[in-house]
Amino acid sequence: MLDYFLVFSMLLSLLFSLGELNVKVKSTINYYLFIIFLLLALFQFNSYLWSSELIITFPHFLYIHIPSVLLLGPILERYLNKMWDHNLDKFSGFLKKCFFSISYFFLFIPNLIKSTDEKLKIINSIYLGTETFFDKYSKLGSVLILFFYIIKITIRFSGDFRSSTLRKSSTLKIIAFILIIAFVTTINSLISVFLGSMGSIVYNGAVVGVFLCFVYVIRQRYPEFFLEVKKIAEEEKKYKFSQLKKIDLDTIKLKLDRLLKVDKVYLQEDISLSILAGKVGLTNHQFSEFLNQEEKINFFQLINKYRIEDAKKLLLEKENKTILSVAYQVGYQNKSTFNELFKKETGLTPTEWKKKGSNL
Repeated sequence: MLDYFLVFSMLLSLLFSLGELNVKVKSTINYYLFIIFLLLALFQFNSYLWSSELIITFPHFLYIHIPSVLLLGPILERYLNKMWDHNLDKFSGFLKKCFFSISYFFLFIPNLIKSTDEKLKIINSIYLGTETFFDKYSKLGSVLILFFYIIKITIRFSGDFRSSTLRKSSTLKIIAFILIIAFVTTINSLISVFLGSMGSIVYNGAVVGVFLCFVYVIRQRYPEFFLEVKKIAEEEKKYKFSQLKKIDLDTIKLKLDRLLKVDKVYLQEDISLSILAGKVGLTNHQFSEFLNQEEKINFFQLINKYRIEDAKKLLLEKENKTILSVAYQVGYQNKSTFNELFKKETGLTPTEWKKKGSNL
């Protein structure tokens, strides 16, 4: 049963890989994903060979998974940095990382050029857990390289996103879960290689298979999943340069709500950003940032929103108020500005709104 699952997950990974090349508008992110899924497919193929014991029939595939283990770390880091909009190293620096990782593969070349009988002896020693010291610690080194990149990615992830954002975002929770699984799986690999057990090859293949199925479900249900991560990362990047870091935003929201809904400060003709900022206890820059980041609105849009809401109610009252008197009452100094902003907010002129109300 496990053998079939490993084959299925390998084909699924290949399908993901080819799918990245069939995107209409391709970016470098698609090419990184193409390579990542291709490497995972190679890893799954190796797991299947060991699980089904076909590696004994095809001993020339010995260590076929090592390049995927070595390259997955730097490519995954590059992909996530690109997605999270980090300042990337120069491409030449990225290639150096890949070359450093893949150069480790040269340690395995002496075993790869051995005869079939000699390779079979190595394979049997892996099954029996009697590998030579050199073979065992060569594999341990390749897993350590991957482990290094997983730790590096995890540290960057924890540094990029606040704990409060992580608690609120289900998208980030999924990413955190994936990183935890990767961390535990790599630790298991390190222990298994150190103890001389081949069980981790099959176990990790099963975990990767489950992960690939999980990715399939996520892509089907949340096609914009990775774009959402990038959007959150951009918001967090803005926060790093924010002037609101040490300010209790919930308290500011409560103060602002009271000023607008109870005190109705927007009715004052001379209300300004600096006056309202002073009333909530912020500087002009802080208050402007608060409105843009937290309320998704600027000062003038905020004031006009409340003024027009009041005007809509006043125009529908039974008292025969003129348009100009309503404009003055809600804080506008002339009729033309009031008409323009009222229509922009409601789609109707004040007169049209009043007529519509009287016909109801």
